[in-house]
This record gives sequence, structure tokens and C-alpha cells, in this order.
Amino acid sequence: AGNPVATGSLGSFVVQAFTGTLSVSIQPPTPVAAGVGLGLTVEAKDDGGQLIPDYDENVTLTVANSQGPGTLYGTLTVPAINGVATFTGISLHQAGTGYTITATGADLGAATTSAFQVTAAAATALSVSTPPSSVTADTAFGVDVEAEDPFGNVDQSFTGALTIAVSMGPQGAALGGTTTVNAVKGVAAFTTLSLSATGSPYMLKVTGTGLTAATTTAFAVTSAAVLEFA
Repeated sequence: AGNPVATGSLGSFVVQAFTGTLSVSIQPPTPVAAGVGLGLTVEAKDDGGQLIPDYDENVTLTVANSQGPGTLYGTLTVPAINGVATFTGISLHQAGTGYTITATGADLGAATTSAFQVTAAAATALSVSTPPSSVTADTAFGVDVEAEDPFGNVDQSFTGALTIAVSMGPQGAALGGTTTVNAVKGVAAFTTLSLSATGSPYMLKVTGTGLTAATTTAFAVTSAAVLEFA
């Protein structure tokens, strides 16, 4: 057991085939933050579960399962050395649960890791997820803002204070309501905003300490409808 099977020869070179399967001996950690490199070790095992020290084929990693778009980054194909393929610096950028990675190599059965979770990295930038659309003067409207990591994942651990203000609009336009709120699970909901001056275009800017600011798309503030009685 554990020895390659000679299947033929070409001159003085013996063509070998191996029987057995790959086995993940060091699993990925869980959870792991998006973009953080993880290590993975894959061993070539014979049918009796023993290491095949002569196995020197390439071993390749692919995402086998995830709840969202999953792309592996890093060096995904390495040769086995003495029957062991060692991967370092492998990462995923999309947060999600239920990720598994499959390792494949010539002649041997594939191996799949245990399921693991990828969480968001620390927030670095803000993004307006719900911008203002139809705004009426002196009427409350809302804006939702997300704190995202460099890969666009919402950092649900972020609870910092965010502030919103007018960045473009009629001269002297002032934003009413609660303009500083703390994020909850990475999302800040401004729900009591208001503008008195009609006009277009308006834009609002959201800032937070240490984060790249975000600006809403342009919108208009219109007058409230006037009711006429006969």
C-alpha cells in the first residue's frame, strides 16, 4: 500500500499511476475575515489511508460550495512534495457561510474541506444603500448608509457615529432632523431628515471617523401640493 502502480514504460521512463484519494489534513479556520490569507494542507493517501510519499502531481483548489459568489484568490495550484501539497495565502473576498474548498489532483479522488464562514473585514468606506428619491419640502425622508470593507461587504461589527450634511443645494440650505446617528450592525438609518428650501440638484454627504465618505445621487426637493377648495 502507498506505492505507485507502474502502468507502462517509455524507454527508460516508467509511467506511474496512483490509487487512493486526497485528504485535507489542515482545514481552513472559521470564521475568517474577507481578504485574509488562510492556509490549507492536502495529503495524497493510498487506499489504506497511508501517505503516498512518491506523489508529486499538481494539486488544484476550487470553491465547491458557497451561499454567494465565491472566488478564490492566491496560488491555487501547487505541486505535492513527498505527497503533501501546502497552500498559503488563499483568500476569499465575499462574506458568506457554507463555503467549502475542493482539492483535485491527477489519479486520486478529490477532497473537500469542512464548511467555513467568511466575515467582513474592518470597515474602510461608507456607501449609500438607500438614497433620497422624491423629497417634499418640510417633510421627513430617510437615508440608509452602510459601512463596508474594501470588498463591499457590510461590516456588521461597526457601530460608530455617522454624520450627514448638505454637500450641494441652494445657497443657505440646511438639513433638519437628526443628522448624526450610530450604526447598528454596520448600517446607519437617518429617518427624520428634512429640507425646507425647494430646488435641484441636492446632494448629501455622509462622513465617519477614519472612513471614506459617501455622497448621495442628486435629487430634487419640491413644494408640497396645495389643496384647493371650491
